[in-house]
Amino acid sequence: MLAIAATAVDDLVGDEAEVPLALAMSSNAATWLVATVAGAMITTVGVVFSLTVVSLQLASSQFSPRVMRSFIRDRLSQGVRWATSRGRSR
Repeated sequence: MLAIAATAVDDLVGDEAEVPLALAMSSNAATWLVATVAGAMITTVGVVFSLTVVSLQLASSQFSPRVMRSFIRDRLSQGVRWATSRGRSR
């Protein structure tokens, strides 16, 4: 989704637009910025996944194995799992 939004903004602005001085940076700085953001996103996804697995393990051991089945069938959790896995695969 970010790629689509960035492409749309690029098409809207065009090639002749002036870049604000605050956003002007070298290619090394841009590479560093993208690498930092990507690393932070991967770390966040890993922490969220780990916390989800731990909470499911605790819930299923306290209640019943049906908790896991209901979690897997839940539309919201399916959407979150889809979004996080789609982000890692690209």
